[in-house]
Amino acid sequence: MDNYEEFTDYENEDIFLIHLSIEDTEHEDVEVLVSDPNKTIRDTISSIVQVFTLPKTDGGGYPIEYILGRITEDGETEVLFPEDEEGLEMSLIEYGVQPGDMLQVHHVPIAGYGCPIPSKMIEDYSKSIMYSKFKSLIKKVVFIRKHL
Repeated sequence: MDNYEEFTDYENEDIFLIHLSIEDTEHEDVEVLVSDPNKTIRDTISSIVQVFTLPKTDGGGYPIEYILGRITEDGETEVLFPEDEEGLEMSLIEYGVQPGDMLQVHHVPIAGYGCPIPSKMIEDYSKSIMYSKFKSLIKKVVFIRKHL
């Protein structure tokens, strides 16, 4: 997929242009040349991330997952899932995406990374456990000394 602006020859069968909008970026309604509309959705998303140099991790270092959606005539977003119900990889062509269609890229949190425990909390917790163990050990030493 190549970034391709200011070209609207949708009648040319060799050229597959779409309009692309990428959430939370300056890329809104950018014309993009799709080099291979038969490529899997997963590979298409990977190409978009690479061409537009989208981040692969968030500010906390956690991975970012991107999903692709098509804007329907009703203004709704239809998610283009990478696989169908049987687990087969899907492509833009298999979803019926046509040259000139508007697609959107959204980022989503990945399960398990949505609410990380800040390192300061982990540090405080480990200190409190170590402190309570240390305090317990001191009491045992004092008890043993008293009984010797």
